[in-house]
Amino acid sequence: MKTFLDQVAEYAVTKYAPNASGACYVLPSRRAGLFLKKRLAAQFGKTAWAPSIFSVEDFIVELSGFKIIDPILLQFELFEVHKEIEGSNAQPFSEFLKWSSVMLNDFNEIDLYLADARQLFGDLNEAKAISLWNLDKKPLTEFEARYLHFFNSLSKYYGLLTKRLVSKKEVYQGLAYRKLAETDSLSQTDLEWDTFILAGFNALTTAEEKIFSNLGQIANVDYVWDTDSYYIKNKSQEAGKFLRKYVKETEHANFHWVGDHFKESNKEIHLLGVAQNVGQARLAGQLLKDLAANNEDLMNTAVVLNDQSIALPLLNSMDESLKKFNLTMGLPLSSTPLYRLISSVLNLHENSVKFSNSGEGFQKYYFRDVITVLEHHYIQLLDSSEMVIPLNDSIRKSNNIFLVPDELVKSLTEDGKETQNGIAILFNPCMNKPGKLLENIIRFFKVLQYTFLNRKEPTALNEEKQPDLDIEYLYSFSKVFNRLKIILNEYPFVEDIKTLRELFEQIVQSVSIPFYGEPLQGLQVMGMLETRTLDFENIIMLSVNEDFIPSGKAGNSFIPFEFRKGFQLPTHHDRNAVFAYHFYRLLQRSKKVHLIYNTEQGDLGGGGRSRFITQLLYEMPKYNPRIRIEEKVLAVKPTTEIAGQEIIVPKSKEVMERLKEIAEKGVSASALNSLRNCSLQYYFNYVARLEELEDVEETIEANTLGNVVHEVLKMLYEPYVGEILSAELISSMKPGIENLVRDSFAKNYEQGDIDHGKNLLIVKVAISLVNNFLDREMGFIKTEKSKGRGLILHEVEKPYEAKMMIHTLDGNIEVTLRGVFDRVDKVGEFIRILDYKSGMVNQRDLNVKVWEDLALEKKMDKSFQLLFYTHVYFLQNQIEINQIQPGIISMRNLGPYSLDLVLPEKEPVSELSIQPFSELIKGLIEDLFDPETPFAQTEELDNCKYCPYTSICNRVG
Repeated sequence: MKTFLDQVAEYAVTKYAPNASGACYVLPSRRAGLFLKKRLAAQFGKTAWAPSIFSVEDFIVELSGFKIIDPILLQFELFEVHKEIEGSNAQPFSEFLKWSSVMLNDFNEIDLYLADARQLFGDLNEAKAISLWNLDKKPLTEFEARYLHFFNSLSKYYGLLTKRLVSKKEVYQGLAYRKLAETDSLSQTDLEWDTFILAGFNALTTAEEKIFSNLGQIANVDYVWDTDSYYIKNKSQEAGKFLRKYVKETEHANFHWVGDHFKESNKEIHLLGVAQNVGQARLAGQLLKDLAANNEDLMNTAVVLNDQSIALPLLNSMDESLKKFNLTMGLPLSSTPLYRLISSVLNLHENSVKFSNSGEGFQKYYFRDVITVLEHHYIQLLDSSEMVIPLNDSIRKSNNIFLVPDELVKSLTEDGKETQNGIAILFNPCMNKPGKLLENIIRFFKVLQYTFLNRKEPTALNEEKQPDLDIEYLYSFSKVFNRLKIILNEYPFVEDIKTLRELFEQIVQSVSIPFYGEPLQGLQVMGMLETRTLDFENIIMLSVNEDFIPSGKAGNSFIPFEFRKGFQLPTHHDRNAVFAYHFYRLLQRSKKVHLIYNTEQGDLGGGGRSRFITQLLYEMPKYNPRIRIEEKVLAVKPTTEIAGQEIIVPKSKEVMERLKEIAEKGVSASALNSLRNCSLQYYFNYVARLEELEDVEETIEANTLGNVVHEVLKMLYEPYVGEILSAELISSMKPGIENLVRDSFAKNYEQGDIDHGKNLLIVKVAISLVNNFLDREMGFIKTEKSKGRGLILHEVEKPYEAKMMIHTLDGNIEVTLRGVFDRVDKVGEFIRILDYKSGMVNQRDLNVKVWEDLALEKKMDKSFQLLFYTHVYFLQNQIEINQIQPGIISMRNLGPYSLDLVLPEKEPVSELSIQPFSELIKGLIEDLFDPETPFAQTEELDNCKYCPYTSICNRVG
């Protein structure tokens, strides 16, 4: 395949021989220059001086005599202008940062397109004034006055900033372009070259056109274009919008080159839809593996990322055999693990300022911010003294929402001295002083550097240690923070940690970690703008979606669309035309193309597949039937190592010994409910004893509320066990409810705040639940009394247990069945076994339609529990079973006083009627002790919804 740069090199050597190496070559990007140098070397065929090759930005800056200012320093220079214009009304730097970048972007475009700034801002100010014109002559509001003042000041901002920057000879890109375009002093004596070859351009800015035109007055300027008949001759094809303009301005014979690649070539274009970024990355990885397996030359292959965030998933999806590749766009700092740690630290200190009472000079940290920092894997790496895990556990087990910095630092030190791991540095209180926080983070980096450099040993004799990615991350962040330190010393505008964080985010978003690969060998991974002038036979393009390519209408600016059109500034239509050109130009010489798009649209319905895909489907079959287009929507299968693999735990000798311990200690209703819902869940909980991760109850949770209600009812009723309950007795309990509730919360919600916010409301809910229950209890007692029956309290929160003999392969085993009954009482001839539920329970939850439901249905867990209690009570007391009535008292169901268990066919509870349940329990436990029956995942995915072990199984119901 003869590429565009091959043509440029051949053209230059042929036309300008023997002085082709003395010409100056100007291209859209530095990367294009590197590839052109290789092509020129091949054309020269002998040793020669390397020609001068520039990217257009470097070329114009070189000629202008200015330096390009650091973008962050440019913000500070604009802030100086802001203070000069606004005086005492100047905004704090943190507020200024919210709009300054928009203003600077507008100034840059105004200069790139040589617009008359004074005229533009004057007209814009008048338009804004007209929009606020009141026919009734009402005075402007304060907001409207500030609004007009801002637009009236734009011209001053532009003028003063330009003056400051030019005097320092440090300017932004657009200003360097304007100054060079408007200069009259450029002459042949200022130039090192007499021939300039401008290759591969598309949409030149007005300043670039003027500069190249001026250059043509004093030297030989040769334009070499890269275009195709398909889009340049079709007036409705946006990809040729700017090139058609240059064709008009140039004699057709001198406009080279217009190719006919789309018309004459045989291409394969595969349109592939797949869900999410990870799905796209995995599909691209598989395509690369297939290309390599088919002996395809990956040197002629490019992966183009329209969304930079896919870079890391793509690297993780590439086969290990792909050793030669070059990721030109780099890895964004914001995608690194060190960014997440530093961002968490900044967030910790910023929130500390919000939550602290600055008048008392007292700082406190939000517990979740602390846990986020402590759980980062770099912190775990530094934890040589093993202090972090116990500290993290103690924070989770307490209910302290706010933590004292000094106590945290003390917990991370030994003998009052800071340990070598340096973790405590991050928690040193900074009192909202950004300089102090910067110093702490830089000190922390030194500790981290020492750890990274010393954690790996050479793997072979005399083998040198190779810097890993962690060290690259650290190096890049160290540069950022040292740069911030210098900036803060030079510009004392950053007065608080919030502003420091915003400044940090701005810098990080613009910095990437370069990946040093072989730019001229192997696979090339790049962004769309990096593909300019480059050609590849195989192309895999990701995120071919609207809002990525083209980028859509989004773009912050103070200049409305109509003014942009009037002053010939670029609009979103122009940006779309630019990306259309890049897209079609990249495809025109290719042979095999895979365009991958995300099938999952955004939250508001946007982000569907790019309209460029629709254009290909509609236009290409008519334009060239030999171009084969295939369209598929794919479902990427989950990785078998992670998901979809069935988990089966055989019952080893050790497992069987543990089961015998359980049999002796006792099996509860909740344990059997777990077993019947999912035997693997039972294994994790009761055999392996994997505990759920404890966490701070920032707000009182439902189980804590339930524990409090149960405990309060126990304390209210326990003194009256064995007595006949009367309405008067129940009424006498009510005055003590609030104190009992608060005492119980103090014990069950230790160190938690119950006097403010949601927690105070939950405390009141608990008081209300108990009061409502006592009211219903009094009503029930009065009703029963009118029938000549009384209510006798037998037991409160009493443990019950009974023995059951089961048959196993190893012989008979005695199993203990145990449970704690909330309440046992007697009404008339019936003994009631009652269970309190602080949540909502309805009668349908206690209606057993068929016995088989109890073996499989999760919704029958409450009925299973009541039948289990009934069975245990009968075995222990050996009474007539038809004298028992199990039921539930639902605190939130304000209708019936209690809900009774209903058996199939509405049979009364009797020894005979619950015989199927007795057999069910026996079978369930015998299966548990059967060594041939392993623990396995449930097939009912609904049972997985609230399972605490879903992260192990990787299943969600």
